[in-house]
Amino acid sequence: SVCTLRHFELPARFTYDHQPEVHELYEIIYVENGIFLETSEESPVVMRPGDAVIFGRNYPHKQNCDGEHSTSIFIASLSSNSEIMRQCFPDNTRTFISISSEQRSILSAAFEAGVNAYDINAHYCKSKETAPYINRQIFINYIEILFLQIINSK
Repeated sequence: SVCTLRHFELPARFTYDHQPEVHELYEIIYVENGIFLETSEESPVVMRPGDAVIFGRNYPHKQNCDGEHSTSIFIASLSSNSEIMRQCFPDNTRTFISISSEQRSILSAAFEAGVNAYDINAHYCKSKETAPYINRQIFINYIEILFLQIINSK
């Protein structure tokens, strides 16, 4: 199930000053534009447009911008009891990937469907009252296809 769907336009000097975020969800962060730093561990990992990171459940994570480039990111978090998700994205791990052009098309379609189905400004996914259920199902299907594509390309 989908828990969050967010799109952020972050200023160059954006920093996450809080304790690292930890939750029982899988999360994908995709960088559309700009430079994004995944700063969960001692050495920050520089992420550029087309890069993504997938956090396994319970991985403490935080991110920042680099201070020079504004950044556009897409974030989705989901709950899954799938054995393949546990195997490919184990708890307490992070996986960096480069999103292929085919995966980018799927992600774009997923985001478009998500915008039609959910209030993306809400902290947790809140369905739009006027959106038919089918919009949520289309979003979920695209996200599942995206993760299957990513797993298949590993």
